[in-house]
Amino acid sequence: MASYWIPTYGHPRGTASEPWFVVDDDLGRRAEGHPKGPSQDPCLRVVDGAVWPVTAVSGEGPRFEIVGSFVYLAGASGPPWYRIHGLGEPSVAGTH
Repeated sequence: MASYWIPTYGHPRGTASEPWFVVDDDLGRRAEGHPKGPSQDPCLRVVDGAVWPVTAVSGEGPRFEIVGSFVYLAGASGPPWYRIHGLGEPSVAGTH
């Protein structure tokens, strides 16, 4: 099942109404709403709640951590960067 990652109140660029990433089978790619546009190739890899760029080198720590339905910057305290929404609800204008 695909999930959609939508920037939320903790993201440095603020909230968005459209998802920036779509994640399916533990691989994420940029969605239509991403500032750089959509991608066909994966750019994120999710393993046990930790998120790495697909270009990460061995021994590099994760970039993000998933806790419940939120994605946080790894190793940092603070509000979440993304809210995760399930299949069938990619747009959540005005929510966070």
